[in-house]
Amino acid sequence: MYQLKRLLVALDLSEMDEVLLSYASKLADKLKADKVYFLHIAENFDIPAEIKDKYPDLLAPTDESIEAICKEQLGDFWKADKSIETAVEVKEGNAFDTLLKFVDNKEIDLVIMGRKKSLKGSGILPQKVTNLIHS
Repeated sequence: MYQLKRLLVALDLSEMDEVLLSYASKLADKLKADKVYFLHIAENFDIPAEIKDKYPDLLAPTDESIEAICKEQLGDFWKADKSIETAVEVKEGNAFDTLLKFVDNKEIDLVIMGRKKSLKGSGILPQKVTNLIHS
């Protein structure tokens, strides 16, 4: 039987992150995951206006700032067993290509990402990943 031990949760600093973190937390416990990666991919590291508005005192380089925000979200919404190893990664580049490379390099068994219907966002990346998987 194939076991899902290495999970990836794709974060985009939107309202969807809370939903993903809560769901992935329960799923990681249920699957008895070994490691969960939390990945945010920025097209570039210019500070987006919505982040500047939400966090006006940002002084650190953008990748470190995004990592700090992701870790703060983990503290708020990640409730999985503390024995499950976690890692926050922030990458720059094309989201689709960077995600696929990360999944391959880290030998990820399961990718957890949101598909927004009522929340702000297009859901293009999850659709592209789904199309690739089903082809």
